[in-house]
Amino acid sequence: MKPGTQRAMETTGSYRTLDPGELAEPGHMGYLDEAQTAKLVAHLDKNGVRDTQVQADLDYFFEQATPMEKLQGKRWYREANVETGDIAKKTGLEHDRVIAATAALSPQNEWSNNIKQSRSLATLCSEKRKITVDDGFLDQIGMRRALMHKKKGKPSESDIAREQRRAHKEFGKYRGEHTSDTMPAEIMAWTPGFGSTSGSKNVAKAIRVLRGEVSVDQTLIGPKTRSFYDNMRHPHKPGAVTIDTHQLRALTPKVPEGKRSSLFTGGGGAGTYPYYADMIRMAAKRHGMLPHEFQAVTWLVAQRTLGGRMKKGSHRTVNTPEVP
Repeated sequence: MKPGTQRAMETTGSYRTLDPGELAEPGHMGYLDEAQTAKLVAHLDKNGVRDTQVQADLDYFFEQATPMEKLQGKRWYREANVETGDIAKKTGLEHDRVIAATAALSPQNEWSNNIKQSRSLATLCSEKRKITVDDGFLDQIGMRRALMHKKKGKPSESDIAREQRRAHKEFGKYRGEHTSDTMPAEIMAWTPGFGSTSGSKNVAKAIRVLRGEVSVDQTLIGPKTRSFYDNMRHPHKPGAVTIDTHQLRALTPKVPEGKRSSLFTGGGGAGTYPYYADMIRMAAKRHGMLPHEFQAVTWLVAQRTLGGRMKKGSHRTVNTPEVP
């Protein structure tokens, strides 16, 4: 048995539910090689992460779920599949590419805006809408960049002027008339309504995969976006587990907000993602649910109880029951 498989099974009683075969699949602890496993386990041990406590914390959040949240969680990815399917039907684009674009747009993007942005972008890519790149268009890019870079208050005139000069230098080569079905993705990502919440790079990724310029595999490199795609694409099948900011709060409720990121990304490779995904799979099996359904329920509770953006260094935590 691989070390990673053993670490993920070092639990007690009913928590010992996943077998070595399951843990050896991609995205699981047992899939990592020995060097990756050693780094991950050392990181978990250094931070005092214990399987039984993680399981107890997940149970705590699940028990806090209302009947409606449990129903919504079980249906969440099925409904996302229907919504993206509706976009595909109305735009004539392939469903799996619409899902991939939605996943690409998802980082740091609330779902209501995520799906709205996906619908608008798919519509734009499926049309031959005329878009003119002129000085005004480039000035708007600079303005939006200045606003994005300014954390508090309004950007100064000098900040705006500097970003506008940069925009003219970077995108000036695209001046002229374009159509939305062929316009270069890196400049089209800055058309009004895009390039802000999700970031222009994510919008450009979404554009390329919607047009078929790149594959789904080339678009979704990170474990979170790929898992999100898999869950939306196959909502009736077990497998991938999506872990974002809200989910991480349910997995590490006792950890101060500013320290969660380093705990999650440390350990080399994909960070601790495979470990926490396996923890969710174990809890889901114990509760008789598909992994992504259980994840969605605890995600909804975490969003309700610990939701909203928090400043780095914030200490908003949940004092879940301590497991000996």
